[in-house]
Amino acid sequence: MFGLFRKKMPGAVEKFAVYKTKVEKYRQLILELQQLLSEKKKLSLIYFKRETKEELEKLLNVVSIDYIEDQRSLEKENQILLNSFEYSVKHPLDSSYIVIAAETHSYRSENLQLAQSLKDHSFITLFTSLDEHVFKAFGSKRILDIMNMFGLKENEKIEHSLVTKSIINAQEKLEEKERGR
Repeated sequence: MFGLFRKKMPGAVEKFAVYKTKVEKYRQLILELQQLLSEKKKLSLIYFKRETKEELEKLLNVVSIDYIEDQRSLEKENQILLNSFEYSVKHPLDSSYIVIAAETHSYRSENLQLAQSLKDHSFITLFTSLDEHVFKAFGSKRILDIMNMFGLKENEKIEHSLVTKSIINAQEKLEEKERGR
């Protein structure tokens, strides 16, 4: 009844970090990575799309952050493990890594699969922006208007349970619409 007795799925809890634009999302992502690296944290940065990987590689090179794609070849403390969604699901990381996704997937089931593969982690942070596909399909213009009305600045992160629920609903609707064809 009302989902109260639904069994909790094992895996990491998703934390969405939502920004107005993709440019600001990447800027904040780089700042977060730099902060965590300065604290000597082990990081895994996950992407879903090939284009995102290419954008991340360019960004990481511009800001001089070392990254590798195979955790067995991790040489230095201040390297980031850059992995695809598929690799991350097949080769789960131990709990010593902080896991950050550079984007959300349009389909809810893909995000859940990633979260469930990270069962040793308490949470995963998913960076997203209002100009990504899942938002464009379901009312990002309306959300942007509300954000602007309240004076939210470009670099401010939106973290709220209502926003999380909206993202999840949009992913489910988009997946239902596109897979139901």
